[in-house]
Amino acid sequence: MLKQLFIVIGLALLSFGVNAQSNQFSLEQCVDYGIKNNRAMKNSKIDMEIASSKVWETIAIGLPQVNANAQMQYFINIPTQLFPDFISPALYGILNGEGVRDSTGKIIPRRLPSGRYTPTQLGTKYNGSIGIDASMILFDGSYLAGLQASATYKKLSLNQADRTEVDTRVSITKGYYNVLVGNERIELLNANVARLKKTMDDTKALYENGFVERTDYNRLEVLYNNLLVEQRKYAQILGLGLLSLKFQMGMPLTDSLVLTDKLDKKGLQPSLERIDKVNYELRPDYNAALTAQKLNKLDLRRAKLSYLPSIVAFGSYSRNSPQNNFSDVFTGTTFPTTLVGIKASIPIFGGFKKYQQLHQAQLALHKSDNDLESFKNGIDMEAKSTQILYNSAVASLASQERNIELAKEVLRVAKAKYEQGLGSSLEVISAETSLKEAETNYIASLSEALAARVDMDRAQGLIK
Repeated sequence: MLKQLFIVIGLALLSFGVNAQSNQFSLEQCVDYGIKNNRAMKNSKIDMEIASSKVWETIAIGLPQVNANAQMQYFINIPTQLFPDFISPALYGILNGEGVRDSTGKIIPRRLPSGRYTPTQLGTKYNGSIGIDASMILFDGSYLAGLQASATYKKLSLNQADRTEVDTRVSITKGYYNVLVGNERIELLNANVARLKKTMDDTKALYENGFVERTDYNRLEVLYNNLLVEQRKYAQILGLGLLSLKFQMGMPLTDSLVLTDKLDKKGLQPSLERIDKVNYELRPDYNAALTAQKLNKLDLRRAKLSYLPSIVAFGSYSRNSPQNNFSDVFTGTTFPTTLVGIKASIPIFGGFKKYQQLHQAQLALHKSDNDLESFKNGIDMEAKSTQILYNSAVASLASQERNIELAKEVLRVAKAKYEQGLGSSLEVISAETSLKEAETNYIASLSEALAARVDMDRAQGLIK
């Protein structure tokens, strides 16, 4: 009993912590807690907010775009422009007698020197400007398709959040069942330890009175010590199972967790309903695949609409202050510039880029159609296979329960014969070993049946 006390204390310190908060949860409460606190669920909610923000980001592209601007320029060298020299050639002709006078007395040069230009600096050293410009898409097929795609992308994030919730429910449910099965395993081991301890004490009394040999007692003691080791091992496994369940729930590992539900073995009945086809829409992963297919359709539509013209309206207003003195930029005269306009871009030839994009979108849609059909077949196969595995696990569980009853009866007869001197301790030890093996197989079958039921419900879309 002292060893068992140490086991319980060690398990409590390992799983709950010294300053732990106590929580008593049913399976439903564990699932609800996990939906609110599981990290994957929190991230899925963040993804939904990101998707909603992306929708508004796409909408904003089509709203008026307004920008203010300010600029200050200082020309170290004022730009120079070359103007044709219309005056110097005439003077050159007069001075060199290379011209004649017309009726009005005007000198007409016989020859104008070529390449004569007058360099002229235009502008001021300083030029400050401040203004505002605006633009807005009037029509763009790609934008309209992108707007629809952003809303569909938001729906995809909702589908993925539903799938994450189902995954969370499944993992918590299986974790909860694992702990309950672990508790039952410990109860069976405790019963075995108590029963073997009594048998060992009775054998010791018989040995002390000379009715049995020392070897008979030693064999039972070896079996008893092995049971204590196994008891301690599964107590630690149970503690790890609790830690795993708290991790899946998003619960602090230092908090205690007491499970209030009991195993409902009556609910483990064979599934007699034949599953020919599943309602696919009950499966969030199927809805996610369906939404992904819709995104591919919208991408194909976007590629087609990219051949249409795009129309943008724009306008700007600014005031410029060209000055030769820096101080005059802020106090001198300013000159306004205002313009409005509409720009239409008509695609004519882009090196077959749009054609290739359209071709890729068509292939992606064909691929998503194939994937969706394959996914539906996979769901049907999963539903049927999980039903078969569940029925097999339930049948195996029933057989193991029957084996436990038979092993108990064999042990009872072996102990009765041994106490009456008609049997040997080896028969008792063999019967104890058979019972422990039957109980181990029963626990394994119970765990398998519970997990198979969860998998079957998930395959049929019943976990929401």
